[in-house]
Amino acid sequence: MVSEAQSGSKAVPVMTGALVGVMIFAGLSFWFGRSFIPSVENLPTYPKQPVVPAGAVAATPAAAPSAGEQTFQTVCAACHQATGLGLPGAFPPLAGSTWASQDPETPIRVVLAGLSGPIEVKGAQFNSMMPPPAGLDDEKIAAVLTYVRSHFGNTAPAIDKAKVAEVRAALAGRSKPWTADELSALRPK
Repeated sequence: MVSEAQSGSKAVPVMTGALVGVMIFAGLSFWFGRSFIPSVENLPTYPKQPVVPAGAVAATPAAAPSAGEQTFQTVCAACHQATGLGLPGAFPPLAGSTWASQDPETPIRVVLAGLSGPIEVKGAQFNSMMPPPAGLDDEKIAAVLTYVRSHFGNTAPAIDKAKVAEVRAALAGRSKPWTADELSALRPK
């Protein structure tokens, strides 16, 4: 058995060592003029960014999408994809398509009445149905077609809502979707 005198003698060196360690730590902190225990103010941040006073720099909001882009994303992108490249074998591309960019009346007719049956776009065959999108007024149609005609590598001029209204009036009473042959016959040579 260990006597009390022997066990007490071991506690003194441990306590002395701990006390010496704390004194060295405090001495080094004082010597170097800073605390070795981090606080919120001196924690490292990676990457370290300078503190900018509030109000010194106005936040630059991201550019809001145009009305045409919004309509494209909500109505057209599901089939024609956000890139305008369509889905091979299912939905034709709008990117680089003369159907979208050659004359302004053809895409207006397609959006107003729809398109059904076979169509060739950029050398590929497609045979599906595009119904006329519901709820688009002349202004939204003009905006989305202007977006398509000026994006995805297309460089066609804008379409205004007056042109959409003109084509809509000329199509009064049409209830069936267009075919590619019908549209081709109406396209300017």
